[in-house]
Amino acid sequence: MDQEVWIINTIKFGEIKINDEMRKHVIDCLDRDYVTMGPKTKELENLWRDKFGYKSVKAVGSGTAACTAACMALYDFGAEPGDQVIVPALSFIATANAVRAAGLTPVFCDIRLETMLIDESKIEGLINDKTRAIMPVSLMGKAPNMPVIRDIANKNNIMVILDNCEGHGCKSKGEYMSYWSDMVVYSCYAAHILFSGELGFVGCSTDDLGDIIESVRSHGRPRNSLYFSHERYGLNLKPTDLHASIGLGSFSDFDKIIEDRTKNFKYLRERLQCLNQWFWFTEEESHDTNSPHAFSLTLKPLSVSLGMSMSGLGEALDNSGVDWKRNFGAMPDHDCFKYLMDKGTCINATYVGNNGLHVGVHQYLTLEDLDVISDTIIRYVEEVF
Repeated sequence: MDQEVWIINTIKFGEIKINDEMRKHVIDCLDRDYVTMGPKTKELENLWRDKFGYKSVKAVGSGTAACTAACMALYDFGAEPGDQVIVPALSFIATANAVRAAGLTPVFCDIRLETMLIDESKIEGLINDKTRAIMPVSLMGKAPNMPVIRDIANKNNIMVILDNCEGHGCKSKGEYMSYWSDMVVYSCYAAHILFSGELGFVGCSTDDLGDIIESVRSHGRPRNSLYFSHERYGLNLKPTDLHASIGLGSFSDFDKIIEDRTKNFKYLRERLQCLNQWFWFTEEESHDTNSPHAFSLTLKPLSVSLGMSMSGLGEALDNSGVDWKRNFGAMPDHDCFKYLMDKGTCINATYVGNNGLHVGVHQYLTLEDLDVISDTIIRYVEEVF
């Protein structure tokens, strides 16, 4: 499909429900006349730090702000404007936009068709003396091959910034992403696992990195300072205590949310086993733990040759009232990045972006909802033949 058409479906990709704890924290902010960044933000930062074992966690205004702040921190480690960060060629556009917003250059690495994740075998061929970091993405809540990526980064003396906006609780080799990365960024957007309205985190492997992020999110001033002295490139990336209040209420349900999403994901996967010859699905490897953001389907070439299409499947889902999203589209194929690469350069990313979509697995879906989703997909395949 050439453009997104807004259709209000009844089975939503993501859903928001405000609980009593969220209300309690928000009312507390209002009663104290304190709604900017403050104690609620700090409390949520500390909960996130302890949950995943970071040395330091700093909250910012959004997941995009988190990606941007992490990239801006690279200037403290020798980066200069225009230096490069390797990113997967398939992701939500914010991954590459953040690199650009930080004054750096995104370098697109193609993906693996079957996983939609960065192809780690192609990373080293893109590294040069201007490369400052690798920024893989936990797309759909599935961890990239972090042990290999960490080894490549160590060998080439560059940093790993993981865009974990969709995979809050995912693991690789039994370890959270904090184990494998210098910095991990998170988004608390409505469709993501921890919901906080608009807020993001940068999880840091050292206290020094935490201090840099704290400075970056406040115009580059020294930490804990409002004095007009600016040590580094910074922006206003701060969150608010109102958003942190929503996050505090959501955090208490964090493990249950992942449990429910995983149950929904596995239910859909089981019901669609019969379509393995027609689609690649987001699988959970034996050595990894997914933290399901969504359920993705990418048409295999045989399916396309026989007349199936993303637009056709999307229309069938619309007719059943099921919200769905395209598998992002290859970042080099979007007009905003045409100055960097020719369209179609990253072949696998282009294929997945043109032939795949994803549906929700959020915790508020019912079995009836999941049956409608899976029945619609099965019926679409049957009708093509």
